Amino acid sequence: MAKIELHIDDEKTLEKIAMLLSTYVKRDALILLNGDLGAGKTTFVRYFLKSLGYQGKVTSPTFNIVKTYEINGLFYNHIDAYRLEDKNEDIGLDELIESEDVTLIEWPIYLDKALLVRPSLTIDIRILRGNERMLSFTSENNMFSLFFHALEELKNVQR
Repeated sequence: MAKIELHIDDEKTLEKIAMLLSTYVKRDALILLNGDLGAGKTTFVRYFLKSLGYQGKVTSPTFNIVKTYEINGLFYNHIDAYRLEDKNEDIGLDELIESEDVTLIEWPIYLDKALLVRPSLTIDIRILRGNERMLSFTSENNMFSLFFHALEELKNVQR
């Protein structure tokens, strides 16, 4: 399993990391974003999609649960499972999550773990103080190995 933690001081660094990830993500990737309200999960997704060339507004799909973006012929599903807490409803998310699209999920803790079995990257964002965050990246799949190598280089530059 690969794991790396990065301390960041500002939103610009969060943008840089999201852009970095976008250069390594390919079809069939599942990205799980954990963190308290206001930690930066949606902001991370916004920068990720922007770096792929998306020009429109990216907001949290809290109320409609899913938004899908088509960018350069690929589909990117942005799921916010926050409102699914304590609900065991079948609303068809399994079809999106199991597709070959790139899927980014905020609040994956509210989904059935059986849905989250494909190659994934977990990003935990912890608020420290002000704009400071601790980002923890973990993956049990080599699909993200180049991204982890790039994160390691970024971490070395930060020192």
